[in-house]
Amino acid sequence: MKNNEKLAFLEKLNEKIEMTDDDLSDEELRILTTLSKDRDSYYRMCVAEILVDFPENQGERILLNLTNDKDSLVRIFACESLGYGRSAMVYDKLKKIIKRDKDCIVRGFSVLAILNIACKLGLEENCLTFLLHVLQKEKMVFTKICLYQALYMLGVKGYLCLLANEINTVKYLNRCAVINSFRDIINDDNREFIKTTLIMRKEKETTMEVNTAIDTFLQTEF
Repeated sequence: MKNNEKLAFLEKLNEKIEMTDDDLSDEELRILTTLSKDRDSYYRMCVAEILVDFPENQGERILLNLTNDKDSLVRIFACESLGYGRSAMVYDKLKKIIKRDKDCIVRGFSVLAILNIACKLGLEENCLTFLLHVLQKEKMVFTKICLYQALYMLGVKGYLCLLANEINTVKYLNRCAVINSFRDIINDDNREFIKTTLIMRKEKETTMEVNTAIDTFLQTEF
């Protein structure tokens, strides 16, 4: 396929997904399988993103293959999409990724993915034990942010404070990640704590991206 044909196919498939609940046809699945092996990582990433709507059965094998992609962005999208399924086999695969992948963002997205699957399969206790073990060895801030969020969502309330502390971390992208985590966990019990944390950070924040994220969050949630 030429590039314009690939783009046209992906655009048409996205429109179909938005308008219908139909499964993928055999031909669509064949083309997605081919594109998942394309030399251009953009197309491999698009496949991983599209299959968020088909994380089981039809899309699972393709997504599992993409978790081994050489491009970390492709792996991120693949792991995130797999988290919308409910496969015990995928759950175990994501555990291995969390322990072995060299990219901290891939590990972080995989943490949130196994949390989603664990809650569907009744594996919360297993997930909690595993993530606590992972946290003991994890050194990268982004992955820790995801671990704190997941552990808090699994009921260990003390991790909210550790998550909030990372709003003062050095890298602005990690500060943005904390704000994104707040968006996922905010409820009546922690609402005022999160609001206070963000207001205090805004008083000394100098990065436009973080200030914008804080303003948007406060305007949306309060």
